[in-house]
Amino acid sequence: QDLGDLMSARRVNDAIAAWMELIETQTAVAEYLITARPVDFFMTVYTASDWAGHNLWNDERNLLGVYRALDGAIGRLLKHTNAETQVYVISDHGMGSHTGASYHLADWLEAKGYMTRNAGTQARHSIVKASRKAARALLPASVRERVKAGLGDERVGSLQASEKDSFYSSIDWAHTSAYSEPGRHVININLKGRNHAGIVDQSRYDEICTRIIDDLGHWTDERGNSAVDGVVRRHEVYSGPFTERASDLYVNWNRAANFSQPPEEVRNRGFWWSGDHRPEGILICKGRGLTSTALAATPTVCDLVPTMMFAAGLGVPDLLDGRVIP
Repeated sequence: QDLGDLMSARRVNDAIAAWMELIETQTAVAEYLITARPVDFFMTVYTASDWAGHNLWNDERNLLGVYRALDGAIGRLLKHTNAETQVYVISDHGMGSHTGASYHLADWLEAKGYMTRNAGTQARHSIVKASRKAARALLPASVRERVKAGLGDERVGSLQASEKDSFYSSIDWAHTSAYSEPGRHVININLKGRNHAGIVDQSRYDEICTRIIDDLGHWTDERGNSAVDGVVRRHEVYSGPFTERASDLYVNWNRAANFSQPPEEVRNRGFWWSGDHRPEGILICKGRGLTSTALAATPTVCDLVPTMMFAAGLGVPDLLDGRVIP
């Protein structure tokens, strides 16, 4: 069953059980592939830790349960290695308590006059959400499955996509210069010539970005803590031919802020995140050519590929992002 449905119906234990089953299935498949289809390089990605960090951060017992299951999975895979094997355990980010600020970002943009939404849309959306939530909680699983079967997977997918797009359909684009949806860490400019209904001239792009950044610097929670730790423009963090596809502004939230309850529009989903990303991730490695000394500098995710290539005796392309970790 869809994990979003389980969380909306507050069936957290069922969602955790589904993730535990996935960890077991993924580990069994990985073990089979390692033994039956040996290769020089093998990689698997577990996403249960990310889901648990977002959804169970305030539930220590269940959060640790997921982490322990992943530890056990890694232990099983390590049994298929030897002294010549290089092993890397990597997370692309860390986790910490959610400040709640990102859920209020859309409302903040509205309050500051950057974004306008059509009157009545939020109320209708809340009623629909409440109805779906009640159906998930009250209808037996067998009935829900029959409804789904009657609609067809394609129709269900279409309805889910419609639900996701409902926020953007509520925006009055003719009076919106910048936008974001609740829970996001990015802000986009409604740029003329790029966006379908863009109203901001290219000549005013930098001005609008600067104004938003300045205004975000004055946003505080109820205790006076700054909501934002910093804002970066896309060209400050990305380079290359696909930079134009990135969002315009990236918001780094202040960890000391606390916005408690999210707005009603988010609460109507039935669940919201208690944990959020942190830039500090995990890097554990061992094997041939790797020493157990402390790192001379803090590595980034971009450093991992050149480091693994170097450790494997391969040439490292000059244009590759990142550097070899000393």
